[in-house]
Amino acid sequence: PAPHPLLILGASRDRDRGPADPLALALEQLQKGQTRVTELTLLPLSREDCAQLLGDTLGADPRTLAPLAALVCEKTHGNPFFTLQLLSTLHREGLITFDRGRSVWRWNAYRIRALELGEGVIELMLGKLRRLPAITQEALKLAACLGATVELPSLIVAGGFAEDALRGALDVAVREGLLLQFEGLYRFSHDRVQQAAYALLEPEARAATHLRIGRRLLADTPPRLLPERVFTLAAQLDQGIELIETREERIAIARLNLLAARRARAASAHGAAIRYLQAGQTLLAPEPWAVDHELAQGLHLEEAESELSAGRLDAAERLLAVLLDHARTPAERASAYRAQIDLHTTRGALGPAIDSASACLRQYGIALSAQPTTAQLEDADRTVEQLLGEHAIEALLSLAPMRDPDMEAAMNVLAAFLPTSYFWNPQLHHLVACQMVILTLRHGLTSASTVGLTAYGFELVITHKQYARAASIARVALALVERHGFLADEAKVCLVAGVAIFPWVEPPRSLYTYVERALRAGRRAGDVVFVCLGLTHRCMLALAAGERLEEVDRAARTAADFNRGIGNEPLLLCVEVVQRLTQALRGRPPALPHEGLEEEAFAERVSRQPPFASFWYRVRRLELHLVLGNRAAALAEARLLSELIVAQRGQYGEAHAVFMVALTLSAHGEEAPAEEQAKWKDELEGHLAFLKNLAAFCPANFLAFDALVTAEVARLHGRTEEAAEHYERALRAARESGLIQYAALAGELAARFYRSRGLRTAADAYLEEAWRAYQEWGAEAKLRQLEQLYPRMKERLSRGLPHHLYAEPAQLDARAMVHASQVLSQEIVLPRLLEKLLRSALEQAGAERGYLMTLEGGQPLVRVAAQLTESGIQVSVLGEPVAPGAELPGSLLTHVQRLRQPVLLDDASQPSPFSSDPYFASLRVHSVLCIPLVRQADLAGMLYLENNQLAGAFTSERILTLEVLASQAVISLENARLYQAAQETVRVRDDFLAIASHELKTPITAMKLQVQSIRKVMGTRAPDATTEGRLVTLLGTFERQVSRLAYLADEMLEVSRLKAGALALALDEFDLSSLVREQVDALAERLKATDCSVELDFEEPVVGQWDRARLGRLITSLLLNAMKFGAGHPITVRARVTGDFARLEVRDRGGGVDRADQARIFERFEQAVPAYNYGGLGLGLYLARETVRAHGGTITVESALGAGATFVVDLPLRRAP
Repeated sequence: PAPHPLLILGASRDRDRGPADPLALALEQLQKGQTRVTELTLLPLSREDCAQLLGDTLGADPRTLAPLAALVCEKTHGNPFFTLQLLSTLHREGLITFDRGRSVWRWNAYRIRALELGEGVIELMLGKLRRLPAITQEALKLAACLGATVELPSLIVAGGFAEDALRGALDVAVREGLLLQFEGLYRFSHDRVQQAAYALLEPEARAATHLRIGRRLLADTPPRLLPERVFTLAAQLDQGIELIETREERIAIARLNLLAARRARAASAHGAAIRYLQAGQTLLAPEPWAVDHELAQGLHLEEAESELSAGRLDAAERLLAVLLDHARTPAERASAYRAQIDLHTTRGALGPAIDSASACLRQYGIALSAQPTTAQLEDADRTVEQLLGEHAIEALLSLAPMRDPDMEAAMNVLAAFLPTSYFWNPQLHHLVACQMVILTLRHGLTSASTVGLTAYGFELVITHKQYARAASIARVALALVERHGFLADEAKVCLVAGVAIFPWVEPPRSLYTYVERALRAGRRAGDVVFVCLGLTHRCMLALAAGERLEEVDRAARTAADFNRGIGNEPLLLCVEVVQRLTQALRGRPPALPHEGLEEEAFAERVSRQPPFASFWYRVRRLELHLVLGNRAAALAEARLLSELIVAQRGQYGEAHAVFMVALTLSAHGEEAPAEEQAKWKDELEGHLAFLKNLAAFCPANFLAFDALVTAEVARLHGRTEEAAEHYERALRAARESGLIQYAALAGELAARFYRSRGLRTAADAYLEEAWRAYQEWGAEAKLRQLEQLYPRMKERLSRGLPHHLYAEPAQLDARAMVHASQVLSQEIVLPRLLEKLLRSALEQAGAERGYLMTLEGGQPLVRVAAQLTESGIQVSVLGEPVAPGAELPGSLLTHVQRLRQPVLLDDASQPSPFSSDPYFASLRVHSVLCIPLVRQADLAGMLYLENNQLAGAFTSERILTLEVLASQAVISLENARLYQAAQETVRVRDDFLAIASHELKTPITAMKLQVQSIRKVMGTRAPDATTEGRLVTLLGTFERQVSRLAYLADEMLEVSRLKAGALALALDEFDLSSLVREQVDALAERLKATDCSVELDFEEPVVGQWDRARLGRLITSLLLNAMKFGAGHPITVRARVTGDFARLEVRDRGGGVDRADQARIFERFEQAVPAYNYGGLGLGLYLARETVRAHGGTITVESALGAGATFVVDLPLRRAP
């Protein structure tokens, strides 16, 4: 069945949504995932709306009520709730009445107009509330103090009510529609009702009422429930602060506010946290530091961090200054300095951040130089490697926790300082990362250790190009975050891993996982620095990963708004250059002119920021000039960018910059002055070597870069065949990795290459690829440029088969397409799949005739033919595939096979590139369509369709449907091929089992006869005692090995019989316990050899109807299994009757079976341990299971590692007829 659509409705109050607001980000993600999101702004009711509402309410014609609607709308300003309450009041006061005689509604317009409503709906509701019983009013007043929703027990405590009396009072409010009741909770039906109930309290009594409620609730709260109820308690007590007189109570409530603030911060409710913290400070006024220094320090620090998380940087700065003035201990100073570093980093003030970090770390004996020397870096590297040399990377997971609070404080400061250190000077970042790893390995693990490990992994990428080792360290850091719950630093670890380490080893789109996780963690922890960085990197990653430019622009706007809001100029500029690029490529103002005052002013802004801002500015300008073909401007930008690349080592931007510089140099290589040729050649070769190294580590990210630069270098040196091969390779690699922008660039450069050689057909084919890719990317300005350069190409695309065929998905018959895809996806037998595929194609296309071809050895072979007849579609599956002959147009098939592009002829009888084909020359053919079936850029087959009754029969909608169908067909064909190969493998294996078992049985039988003959001879002669003893021993060994071979052969033969469905049972009635004793006796020697005793526990008799021989083999198999895995330990066998079943249990005392393996061990050739440790074919338990199933029973295992295993067999006493 087709998937059911899902509609989600949500409502929220009007509010300003910041760019990092969870709701705004969630809506953005939904839209990015192609989910349609519709936002409705609910405006006040108009007069017409009011008239309709009155008509529905009063059961009258809205037109007759228009004057009343005007009056009501004027009084209520279109508020729906106010409107309904006013109607109720007017009716109750007799101002609206029903004239039964004339069956019309009447109203007193003069008195309604004269009504004084004061505060509007609140005044109305107050009148309604004052008519309620006194106890109901009192209950509603206290309920309003507690909030929109209140629990009955809380209200009982708050007011000191008797439960029955309170329930009765609240029932009155429920009947009046003022409260809603559900599951022990009461909720005000509207916030205006709550406001009116609260207004019943005299203003001068409100503070005392809240304080009384808070005190009563606090006295009723056990300590274990305090964190759960802290918000309710603080909300009540804080409103009575001025009435609290004792020092002890003020300190206690201040502590309560600190707890509430920390819980609010954990939920990212930074505004609420600030209110709690300010209330706590008020309680300690006027001398908070003298009243309780530790509590004052906690309140000020939490408020500073909350203000910072809320983006209120000036307020945070003032609080941090107070904290540093009053700090008594290194730990107190460290916490303030750490927040101060975050503050300066958020502002992009790197110098002050370094000053704060240095001042803090000096108190722990850690000296940091803003400009580390090479000797310092080498010494730090050596120390780390010496310490790491004592641990495997995975051993870091087992590090003991850090016990020294001073070192932990220093680690937290270093972690906060890492982003600043990188932006200031990459060498300083290197030193800080090493210092953090050294402290971790010497003093133990703390949350900040995960940040240090990830930063060190980044340095391995930058300095040593050790991508795999860096990724291993990053994964260990992520594992430590999860294992120890280091949530405060999760954002830092995820972001650095996602944008600085994993881009070298993982596909581009997988990196979103880490960036999105970093964003969520940063918002949750209030880590505004990493929210800034996360939003910035998300938009840059979207551009790098080939997202549509519209999506990139949306992500960039979100990041720009956030960075602008908190004043982070360097990151804002990085995002703005992305915006300028996307706007230019989409043809939206402002563009990026290569000269002009506006651009000069922007460049001046960039020049005042750290080097990374200039780097990204130059990268984006070069990217724009490359795409738009501004060769001279691109060369100028490449020269400037080359000087900045070294400062961005290790960032994923480095690879992009090298790639674009290399393309620019290769484009100008032939024109370079003679004196620069050698220099350019060396630079190009260096860039190419760098890209090849990256492609070897992560083809998904960098193979397209390597291939395209290789193609351009080959073109430059006249190696045309090599160039052609690598253009195709670059295009394919970019497509497969989703790097649509580089697929476009590869297609365009390849087209230019072929056109320069006079190969117009190939050039046009590659230009089509580029055109489609630019269109998919959303580069409208580039498409307009291509239209001007190649006007005939646009005409060709509009007449031929453009990628999207100008049909929108909404035009498709979605139900038919889903049904056809389901039919294909459910079929795995190849002949039936081919038949269904061609039948579906004819049905969807409206074709008369069709052929399905698959490629074998590079040649197309017809597998299925179909023809529309009067009785329906007749499909013929060829027993042996044949090469297409005169019944198909060879030139057209060759064209599709070579270019892997569909061909549509609306009327083949008219002139076309294929008119000379003998097929078209001899027949009058109209509509023709041939679609390639492409699997990961490899041609799997072709679909050929005709309609000779109608020209233009294959519409764009039908063609797009067929392309979707073809995509599913390729997947289904591959599945069918794999299924066919698997079936053949199974058949070969089964044949082997049958043959091997029979072949083994033959010599075994002969060996048995020989043993019997020897024993017979020995019985007639009298050898000496020594010879006889030795001979008996040898024969015993020989006989045991023969028995073992026979047992294995029997197992294999039994498997063959099972596969053939030939497991017949010879049922007989016997005692199961007697059979167990027989098998134990038969295995006496082997039990002795394995030092296993057998304990028998029977409830005799256990009589039933079973196949004695097969149950004997089953018991033997279970005993052998117990001996194998439990050697040296006793075995327990129990047999008893349980209802209509006999239960057999065999228990060993071996190593046990892991829960994950317990189902698998009953399958063919499966063992829970390696076969070379214990031997066997892995068939014993499989045959045991099949034997039990044949009897209608079950077999299970109960086990845990190290606790032995018990195999439980339940057999029906009588087999069901």
